[in-house]
Amino acid sequence: MSEEIFKILGKKGVIKILDCIVVKRRKYGEIENILGNPSTTTRHLKILEKKGIVRREVHMEKYRPVYYYLTEKGKKIHKLVKEIQEEYE
Repeated sequence: MSEEIFKILGKKGVIKILDCIVVKRRKYGEIENILGNPSTTTRHLKILEKKGIVRREVHMEKYRPVYYYLTEKGKKIHKLVKEIQEEYE
């Protein structure tokens, strides 16, 4: 992992995002409710998407919900983060 990934993971709320979408995809609003700040949520999701950690999926339903979920790369990173957290709790 590059130093840049560690900087991203160190940002407040990023690990919460990964925890939120590791098991199932979530709507943007659900993720925003967890972080509590729309601009931070959007900024973090864009960075994670750009790095290939998170994938964004827009559905063509009535209100065009936007879902986010972890990519395989994101799942690997999440697993490593959890192992580190468990080791140093």
